[in-house]
Amino acid sequence: MLNKSIKGAVMGNLITIACVGPNLEIGCNNDLIWKFKEDLQTFKAITMGHPMVMGFNTWKSLPGMLPGRKHLVISDRPHEFPEGVEMFSSIEEFVDYANRYDGNIFVIGGGMIYRQLLPYSNKMILTEVDAQFTSGEQCIYFPKFDKADWMVDSNEDFVDASGVRYSRKIYLRK
Repeated sequence: MLNKSIKGAVMGNLITIACVGPNLEIGCNNDLIWKFKEDLQTFKAITMGHPMVMGFNTWKSLPGMLPGRKHLVISDRPHEFPEGVEMFSSIEEFVDYANRYDGNIFVIGGGMIYRQLLPYSNKMILTEVDAQFTSGEQCIYFPKFDKADWMVDSNEDFVDASGVRYSRKIYLRK
């Protein structure tokens, strides 16, 4: 839970990035639902050289260290991480770090981290997929957000090799 004394203090350097379905679904079974080659390449290009903040389950879902990016993990679970990973035991501890950091930090998931850090983000890069995903599994969702609080700065449309349509929108907080 966010500490009320710091909740909602938007930071200019916190950028949320995600791929979401029509119901804001982002993953199932600790894996991404959609893995469009172009979108993954864009994610890499956008985040390259910048720190990425994530929760423990997102950390575990990675294929390994993503080269060229510092990994910041928020978790209350004690764990030994490899060199290049910095751990924060609370959202407040991370927010303090982010307020002092001179540069962009990308929020990359999962659901709980998105919910807790979206109030601090001034920019979202969302890949919005125009396809239904059905699964009997417990899925993770991006938080609902009031689109009236955001303006679309840019919008690009794509069609994946499999015929699935998606768009990448950059939202800026009003």
